[in-house]
Amino acid sequence: MSVILGLFVGGRGTRMGGVDKSALPTPGGPSILERTVSLAEGLGLRVFLVGDGAPHAHLPRLVDTPTGVGPLGGLAALLAEAGDGHAIALACDMPFVAEADLAALVASPSSAAVLAARTLEHWEPLFARYHAPRTRPVVATLLAEGRRALSAVVERAGAEVFTPTDARTVLDWDTPEDRAR
Repeated sequence: MSVILGLFVGGRGTRMGGVDKSALPTPGGPSILERTVSLAEGLGLRVFLVGDGAPHAHLPRLVDTPTGVGPLGGLAALLAEAGDGHAIALACDMPFVAEADLAALVASPSSAAVLAARTLEHWEPLFARYHAPRTRPVVATLLAEGRRALSAVVERAGAEVFTPTDARTVLDWDTPEDRAR
């Protein structure tokens, strides 16, 4: 199974005071971006930056298609790059992604169009694996309808729940308070 990883770096980090969240140091030292790229490359994944953030990184970049629609445009670009394979969409502000959880997401035998983590409150569409051929039409329909929420892709495509072994894997740093915890 062919799998690529898109690290979504297009947000402005306004709740974090305009900081490039991917550049924040993890508790272990490297930036979130450096740590995540190292984990992904260690699993043999091709890594792409999705969006226009993280100017310091020297990785191939995918431009949102279309632009101006938020992360849904980034997912459309990532799915196009994945061709007939799978794409993992991962947020750039998750400092605790466990290597075992990322490896399990890659290797899962699930045949669902989307395999995504789910908390008690909601789906986590930016810790998810998408089957590109089955998900692209869903994204196209949502874009045509003027919808922008990634959660709509997960719901409409018929997602299966992926349960990380480490609950911290899907924690993200949206605000300074999140980081302080």
